[in-house]
Amino acid sequence: MRVLCFLVALFVGTFGDPEVAIRATPDDVTYYLYTKHNVDAGHSFQRLSSSLPHFDAKKQTYILIHGWMDGYNASVNNYVKSALLQIHDVNIFVVDWSPIAKTLYSTARNSVTSIGQFVGDFVNDLIETYGVSSSKIVLIGHSLGAHIAGNAGSGVKTPVGHIIGLDPAGPGFSLEETGDRLDPSDGQYVQVIHTHGRLLGFSFSIGHVDYFPNGGKVQAGCGLDLAGACSHARSFQYLAEAITGGEFVATKCDNYSDYQNGKCANNQKALMGSLVADQSVFGDYFLDTNKAEPFAQG
Repeated sequence: MRVLCFLVALFVGTFGDPEVAIRATPDDVTYYLYTKHNVDAGHSFQRLSSSLPHFDAKKQTYILIHGWMDGYNASVNNYVKSALLQIHDVNIFVVDWSPIAKTLYSTARNSVTSIGQFVGDFVNDLIETYGVSSSKIVLIGHSLGAHIAGNAGSGVKTPVGHIIGLDPAGPGFSLEETGDRLDPSDGQYVQVIHTHGRLLGFSFSIGHVDYFPNGGKVQAGCGLDLAGACSHARSFQYLAEAITGGEFVATKCDNYSDYQNGKCANNQKALMGSLVADQSVFGDYFLDTNKAEPFAQG
């Protein structure tokens, strides 16, 4: 109960009041470019120039966006960046919006539209300056970062190829209001991985394809996990493992209970965390994971 009260205290604020988001400016966002040539030391900048070291417009470009109370060195960035560069020769931009992220939740939540707009402008500049194909751009966001990815995608003139929402934040967002959260219209293909629908994450389907490992509310091996941090983090841990070869085989089904009872055993299968935007894979998919690494059951 004490932990729950603490979380409620953190989330206090008027979500609909634009005044709590008025501080956000482009100067609150810093970008870090990583490639095979600079795996550990990102090239940082706030304004895109005509010269980016080691950037190759012909390669796939990934843009990673952290969540509340995090920064450029967030676990989601480290997990996903390391996995991508271990396997693929790609461009990775890490978005650091920590000056806003490290404020009251209500302030950060009400700033996702503005931060998303700034990131969307950056993507447009990247396309126009370097001739990057929007279909080669993948936005990956965790928690509030997933909704920033959605807002960024909606602001790109030609839709990005793929958006991956990692346990999109739930508090302060609703299924009915799509204007400030991630939704299928934000990109050519929107994949969502739900891991803590009980509190920190969004429990409803909001992508072209939505994956619900272990039912999507709490994760295997996380124990009591009252604050939800363990389950919330599983989303990017699963993605990183999928990138490096883990096979998270999921089954299309209406709900987790039917999946557990074998009622969907003959339904379509798909790989959660696939970097391929497969338009034939859509709807809700369920799977179970192991309690510890490797999480994938194959």
